Amino acid sequence: MPRLLLLAALAVLPYLTSLPLPFISDDYEQIARARQYGAPAQWGELAKDPLYRCRATSLVLTRATEAVAGLNPVAYRATSLALHLLAVFAVLWLAALAGAPPNVAFAAAAFFAVQEGHQEAVIWYAAVPELLVFLCCAATVGAWLLWQRSGDARWYFAALAAFLAALASKESAVAVVPVLALLALARRRWPAALPFGILAVLYFLASWTAARDHLHFNDGTFRIHAGALWNWANSFARLFWIWGLAALAALAATGFWRKHPTLLAQAFLWIGSALVPYCFLTYMDRVPSRHTYLASAGLAVVVGLGYTALESHRRLALAAALAVVLHNAGYVWVKKQPQFARRAEPTEQVIAFAQQHRAPFTLECFPYSDWIAIRAVEVGAGLPPSLVRPKGSPAPARFCYAGKL
Repeated sequence: MPRLLLLAALAVLPYLTSLPLPFISDDYEQIARARQYGAPAQWGELAKDPLYRCRATSLVLTRATEAVAGLNPVAYRATSLALHLLAVFAVLWLAALAGAPPNVAFAAAAFFAVQEGHQEAVIWYAAVPELLVFLCCAATVGAWLLWQRSGDARWYFAALAAFLAALASKESAVAVVPVLALLALARRRWPAALPFGILAVLYFLASWTAARDHLHFNDGTFRIHAGALWNWANSFARLFWIWGLAALAALAATGFWRKHPTLLAQAFLWIGSALVPYCFLTYMDRVPSRHTYLASAGLAVVVGLGYTALESHRRLALAAALAVVLHNAGYVWVKKQPQFARRAEPTEQVIAFAQQHRAPFTLECFPYSDWIAIRAVEVGAGLPPSLVRPKGSPAPARFCYAGKL
């Protein structure tokens, strides 16, 4: 129990001061879509939307959050933080099931709790699908391992149910299929992985055949292109900076990796597979912070192994633990939280402007898409979205964002 309390404290530590931040850009779109699709009576329409049916769990959660807490940003961010805490416990559980000794599993979960590389998934509420798909993927693999260990068919069907929930959370859920396939091959149970593979193929085809109505197939967000391999390699390498590299150095220097080669290989497989779905993005040559949340679990196991390799040197291990916590939590406090506050300013200003004028106005300069301003006025100000007019349109007022991102 003391260890679980320590993990909970570490999970909350980097993010506690970010709870009062206002909503940030796409948060308003998330809430608007939840109003459109999140209630049970609206699920039939949700099933017809090729993009948002792949985020169904987050829309249902967001609708429920608004029903309970209204538009209080603290409640939404606290929800994300609670999901992050569950994910930390999931890393502990999954690492133990994969064969990690208790001290390695605990160190992995502790690193995952504070790691700054995936902070966007926790602070930015619009990234809540990343947390949900991680939890569902962890449940899928965990139930699969329990089925392999016990032979109880109920665990197999639990894995299948968790995978369906993962597919309803985010497209990156398909990344778990290669992991299951290799686990199945290792036990010569490859036919058991076929239903998961078939579901993943059908899931992809359902989106592909609806490409004409799928937003991200038409707005340039991603495409099949030759740069995907570079994006994958670049993202893989960047994920390890700096504590992953330090862990690999500790493992190489001590030879500790020889004691757990299978666990290390599983961690690398998890990272590589989790990054693949995001490597077809066109707007960056690396996977954005929020999209590394799933892959970070594999990194956490590598760091957990590296830290455990130093445990015989107690002072060095203690110094390393303090350095990891202070660096990661401090980076979120000092660097990232002010960035998120600045990212919230444009929508805060446009909401205040709309509430003051309550008349049509043009967006003369706005750092995000016009659609975000429209959603901010609709959701944040509670005013008709038609008040927002494109630049150059006739309107009695003009809005220009006063600030820099």
